[in-house]
Amino acid sequence: MADKGVSADELVRAKAPTLESMKQDFESNNYWLGVLTGAQAEPRQLAMIRTRRSDYEKLTTADIQAAAGLIAGEQPLRVVVRPEFVPKS
Repeated sequence: MADKGVSADELVRAKAPTLESMKQDFESNNYWLGVLTGAQAEPRQLAMIRTRRSDYEKLTTADIQAAAGLIAGEQPLRVVVRPEFVPKS
């Protein structure tokens, strides 16, 4: 992906299920209950909720290729997941 990218058709087919899921989310009370509850603790979340779908729709093949280049670049990304430390009582 970093070298050749993805075709416009591949991008449309990859985004379609997520966009459909977002549409269903926006019509669900459970979705709104969850995101608005979180927005009380993190006010910036409201802005993210408002632009979530349009941001996703704006993704281009160039965006995907650039992201793939960051992941597959000369400096590989290393992620280490560790359990939360819980001190003994």
